Amino acid sequence: MSSKTSTNGSIIERSLNLLLGHIKASSVRLTYPPFQNDFPQFPNIDEQQLHVQSVARKVANHFCLEATTFIVEIDQSLQSAAQVEVTSNKEIFVKYKPGDFLDTVELVPVIAHEVAHVFLDRSGLRFSDTFENEVLTDVTISCLGFGHSYLSAQRRFTFKVDRSKSEERTSTFGYITPSEIGFVLSVRQCITGENMENTITSDYGRESFEKGHQLFVKRLSRKPLVKPKLPSIFRSKFGTSNNTHLEFECPICSQSMRVPALGKKIKVTCPNCSTKLPCYS
Repeated sequence: MSSKTSTNGSIIERSLNLLLGHIKASSVRLTYPPFQNDFPQFPNIDEQQLHVQSVARKVANHFCLEATTFIVEIDQSLQSAAQVEVTSNKEIFVKYKPGDFLDTVELVPVIAHEVAHVFLDRSGLRFSDTFENEVLTDVTISCLGFGHSYLSAQRRFTFKVDRSKSEERTSTFGYITPSEIGFVLSVRQCITGENMENTITSDYGRESFEKGHQLFVKRLSRKPLVKPKLPSIFRSKFGTSNNTHLEFECPICSQSMRVPALGKKIKVTCPNCSTKLPCYS
């Protein structure tokens, strides 16, 4: 996988809208619990094929793709760390490049990204643009149980340039930034009530989660989800021409919503992701 460091906010919002319109928010925790990386230490090269196959099968089971046969191959010519090819007979060929993984912490998000492509294809979820589909794939694994694994794989290293100078670098995975992964994981936590921060094993990953979480908290603090201090200004900003309705976006999936301006606090349900929200109408 290649990395993309620019901000992809609008694509991420559209991805969440598409994904959570297909998988209702209420079923995210029940169907796609946090992935448990309980594999042994990354083996030597003689045992890597079986190890990669074991990881791939568990990831596929997580996505409810149980009726799948995995065939794992070593391919030194790959431009990326791993690649997945799917046949019409539900066979999945996983090719990987030895030496591109330090441990299973790095292997899990790479395999999850590749298998998620299969999950999205079979679910009929896609965008027309190739890069937008890659963002959708990263949003999918971050929202459906791999967010903490993805952030654990994001690491910061210090390299000695010479005797008097050191240089700091980061090792990241995916097509969205670590803080954007933290944002999507925060969306999931809001849906499920989980607290996954303590399961992130990388200091850099935890910092990235905090940045993403702050962005999500700002979304939850938008009107009309919070009580207005000046109702007249509130109505002029969100009301229609006759001030009978308020229009805003769901903070979870960005679905456009319209509610009557009743002058009191009400509960609304997003028609796309089914999330229940307080609304000061």
